[in-house]
Amino acid sequence: MCTINRAEPRRAWDGEYPELFAPLTADELTSVYNYLAEQNLVYKRNPDEEVSLKSNYAPYMALFPPNKQQVLAFKAGTGPYPGR
Repeated sequence: MCTINRAEPRRAWDGEYPELFAPLTADELTSVYNYLAEQNLVYKRNPDEEVSLKSNYAPYMALFPPNKQQVLAFKAGTGPYPGR
């Protein structure tokens, strides 16, 4: 049996701005999943049900990094927070 080491989602950011390149937090993952389920893009299952290849599901969620020029301007103190 092969075990997969999965990274745990990060804790919510408690500073003024969330980290730009940090993985999605548990709250962000939940928000994305709920949005996809509300749009009927993924199957909202009961915890006892198994997901099959016939059902729509989100196997992976990732953060698209912000624009590099916007990040550099923010880090240099000459631009606004570019968001996540």
